[in-house]
Amino acid sequence: MSPTRSHPHLARIFSSNPDFQVTNAFAFGDGHVVACIEVTDEDDWDLEASAVLRVRLDAATPWEILHVAHRQALNYYATSPDDHWLLLRGETLVRLRGSERAELDVPSGPLLTGLRPIAPGAMAVFGEQGACYRCEGGSWTHIPVATDRRIMEMWFDGPDRAYAVAQDGVVLTGTADGLHTPLVPPDALGRAHVLAVHASDGVVRLGGLAGGLRLEGGAVVRLEIPDDLAIGTVSAFRGVEYWGAPDFGVLTRAGHRLAKTHATGSVMTIQSTPAAMTLTAGHFVYVFDGATWTELQFRASPDDLVARIPLDFAPPA
Repeated sequence: MSPTRSHPHLARIFSSNPDFQVTNAFAFGDGHVVACIEVTDEDDWDLEASAVLRVRLDAATPWEILHVAHRQALNYYATSPDDHWLLLRGETLVRLRGSERAELDVPSGPLLTGLRPIAPGAMAVFGEQGACYRCEGGSWTHIPVATDRRIMEMWFDGPDRAYAVAQDGVVLTGTADGLHTPLVPPDALGRAHVLAVHASDGVVRLGGLAGGLRLEGGAVVRLEIPDDLAIGTVSAFRGVEYWGAPDFGVLTRAGHRLAKTHATGSVMTIQSTPAAMTLTAGHFVYVFDGATWTELQFRASPDDLVARIPLDFAPPA
């Protein structure tokens, strides 16, 4: 029996008229890729599921299902091949650690849609109206964020340096105990929604509907972006910055300019670990280990859910 058919609820959706996409994906050492897919029956929108999968790029059994939920995944984050956080519609946070599973009700109030790790075992859960909480050890602690706008993304560069970006050009900095200080003026990105933040090596990268900014050494630099593309996600991997444009794919930086390099058609998330980087685009995941690109396609087939297909773009030199 295929892994999918061993989960009747998931198999039922796949046997009808499924629509699905990859929520997020992460790659670790030894060829491990973990991903979450959300699946909906296009003929019955109340019939939905989310599945966390482990894909082995170099194994005879290429994939396995770690967990199935009967609700849509709003977000997913993995901190290791065996530590997974799944935020479900209906205000539930699921944590999977090896064979252990814990389900927590999220705090009541504004809708929470985002996940970002603060420290080992601690996750920030954030969303509408500036709501943000720390989940650790099964307990919730409120993190005050000085905005009433929807928080689109956060980044924690250790406990003493945190960033939050939100609608209407809001960019705040602070610590894991609270974020109150504007990092740039609201008009730095045209008062448009800021969608992405990433910080490493003393550089803060911001992306949104009005383009991208880099903050380094006290200087704020607006990047030149072809076709005025919006930036929805950003990361850095082994010395190269990758900026994701939802209407194109991935751009890489050279000086103050971004260049189109990976025409994936779209990109939703870019995630980096020390071992590898992943891009998600619809039902595709692209994995880069620093030398080789692998493209994974998630298919609406219970017996052939994950397949490798040839790359349709050339990696940059």
